[in-house]
Amino acid sequence: MNILLKLWYHNFLLILGCTLCAITTLKAQETIYIRRVCQDSINNKNNTIYWSFKQDSCKIVGTLTIWGRDGSLASPFEVVASGINPTNFEAVHGLLASSTWEYYIEATLNCGSNDKTFISKTVKVDNFNPSKTELDSVSVDVKNNSILLGWRRGLENDIFKYEVYYTPNIGTGYMIGSTIKSNYQDIGNRNPSLSKLTYQITAVDSCGNRPATGLPHSTIFLRGATDTCKRESVLNWENYMGWGTALKNEIYELRNDSFILIGQVPFDTTKFITKCNNTLTPCKYFIRTIKSTSPQISSSSNIFESTPIYRNLHPTPKINYVTTNPITGESTLSISTELNSENATLLIFNLNGKLIHSKKINIPTNINVGVINGVNEFMVTSFGECPTDSTSSAKSKNIYLTLDNNLLRWNPYFTWNRGVEKYIIYSFSGDYTPKEQDYIASGQTKDTFYTKFDAEGVNINCYYIEGLEKGGLERSKSNGICIGMNNEGIYWPNAINTTSTNNRLRVYGPGIIDNVPQKITVYNRWGEEVFHSGGDDFTGMGNNGVELGAGVYLFKALITQFNETKEIKGTISILR
Repeated sequence: MNILLKLWYHNFLLILGCTLCAITTLKAQETIYIRRVCQDSINNKNNTIYWSFKQDSCKIVGTLTIWGRDGSLASPFEVVASGINPTNFEAVHGLLASSTWEYYIEATLNCGSNDKTFISKTVKVDNFNPSKTELDSVSVDVKNNSILLGWRRGLENDIFKYEVYYTPNIGTGYMIGSTIKSNYQDIGNRNPSLSKLTYQITAVDSCGNRPATGLPHSTIFLRGATDTCKRESVLNWENYMGWGTALKNEIYELRNDSFILIGQVPFDTTKFITKCNNTLTPCKYFIRTIKSTSPQISSSSNIFESTPIYRNLHPTPKINYVTTNPITGESTLSISTELNSENATLLIFNLNGKLIHSKKINIPTNINVGVINGVNEFMVTSFGECPTDSTSSAKSKNIYLTLDNNLLRWNPYFTWNRGVEKYIIYSFSGDYTPKEQDYIASGQTKDTFYTKFDAEGVNINCYYIEGLEKGGLERSKSNGICIGMNNEGIYWPNAINTTSTNNRLRVYGPGIIDNVPQKITVYNRWGEEVFHSGGDDFTGMGNNGVELGAGVYLFKALITQFNETKEIKGTISILR
């Protein structure tokens, strides 16, 4: 009998045998079966047949024979492997094997009676890819900063594993792990707080068949900024990539060791502003995007930590005293605070509350504010990081001394919380311009006026006032005023003010006609001539027609008294 006839006859007997003993054959097919047939993925020339044997009442007798054929040619089955040890559970059909082959196993089984020959079901080479698997969500675990990926399992029964790919740039991903579950936790060194993280996934069956990876999905990347002045956290984020659209974005904040929902915005909104009043610890937030609600699919972002609102507040500055040099007329402020501040401003107001001068200063220090005309109020403001952090000292006043007929008058001094203990009057009488050490204490009072004593036979009378703090050590001096006098009773006002009726130098006394000097020469405190006139009034203007600065000036003037020309010398203050 030739080989073809033999194969035909064998196949006929198998079919006939299985027809006569259908029940036994069914049992045999349940007992031994081909699990899968896989093609070599490298050279596509070998097919590997994998089988299993169910341990029931039937037992395999001897070895196995594997029959196969090329299904594309509709050729008869032929033996491709024989004498196979049944405990190997796999065999290789090599060389000409292809993806169109199909196989069955022939086995002799003893099921408790006579030995019988049975065949398994026919199985084709598995060269079909599983269905493409898509990610459902890529979420950040806010507890440990790891990435959680989730998806739905494919419908195929032959899923061997799911491969997870990290794709920092689309098209350049690499596999980071695999699992048979429908979720994966990435606990690598990738930090979702630094950038968005992108992943893809594919299913792999038991033969290694895999479709193309699914669409890329990226985490929600949350960033933010802290406005410490407004005590606000400004949150910005890049929306979840992979869904296309979603229902909404929810914002959560950590409060009392748990995150609570504090707001929600539409999916196309990627900014949210909220208050943060934590001074020592940061406020913590994350975003959850809701794709759908039935069943709910969502993804959460990384955690953003705000900057603590705490700021180093500058202590309130304090003005210790405001004092004036009675010779130069320049005033000095002594300012103190607990800490240094390079961001402070001295503000000077007139008595009507109008700001007339400001300058940046460093504290603590003593500040020379120049010549002060009249009574002014002083305040020091120390600026913090925010406008609400600014602190200011109490307002202080300088002592300003004037002469009213035979009365010395001055304003009540206001700087010290405890008030003024007393005012001491210092005076000088002589025939030269005095220095400060030439003054003597000539009286004291708790009032703000003092009767000027008469001094005859001298050329100049000068005065200044010093206030003493009640129960303290601080002192404050006033400006000085001088009135030139001689035995003829000649005098002149100690100051001129260009904005008042007393706006020019006049000399008074018996026998002086019109009180106008015939010649005037004025010097500044350094002895430099600033004005000279043979008959014009001195109104505070220099020789160049420019207003002279406020301060104390020396002058010489020629006057005619009782038809006698006399030269007088003295000081005059210019007020602005």
